Amino acid sequence: MYNHMLRNSFARYLKRMSALHDETRSRWSRLNPEKFIGSVLYGALREKIKLTYTVVSVYTQIIHSVPGTGSIRLQQHGNAKEPTSLRDLLKNMRACMADAHDVIQCDTPTLSLPSYTPEGYILFTVRDLQHSMQPVVRWGEMIANDPGMSVEVPTLDGKTAAEVGAEIIRHVAEVSAILEFAERYAEHILHSPTAR
Repeated sequence: MYNHMLRNSFARYLKRMSALHDETRSRWSRLNPEKFIGSVLYGALREKIKLTYTVVSVYTQIIHSVPGTGSIRLQQHGNAKEPTSLRDLLKNMRACMADAHDVIQCDTPTLSLPSYTPEGYILFTVRDLQHSMQPVVRWGEMIANDPGMSVEVPTLDGKTAAEVGAEIIRHVAEVSAILEFAERYAEHILHSPTAR
């Protein structure tokens, strides 16, 4: 039930947000795959991931440096194996964002040369990034929606831990919107002989 609530909440946020305007989608759709990689993956997406990584890193550093935040814990959680303290959740989110940052900086292995196609590379990169981002979405939603996270965090001017989670989710939703668009773009090219 709780996981279903998380997915619905994030899906509603994605629908509300206007991270990708119709004009942007139209302009990006007309790019050939090589230009798409340069403009979208290594341009807009890289910048959004860098910003999200920075936001998560700053909040992690603040939360870890403030005495008393070690006791802030989730009241509701679905999986006993997942972390429940705010500090651990943010530390894990930072690690996942570091992985995503490495992927978009080309710090991970890519496709072998004989099997390389621009659209295949786009899909490979998108799926790697989605793998890194999924836990960030889950943990951000847990923080944003848990009653135990309604406590104010000192040094954040009255901002609650839940508001920190909601802010992270807003950034992640912007990244997710670009990832979903890039995935549809590449799949369209792969399945449409006239799009090549």
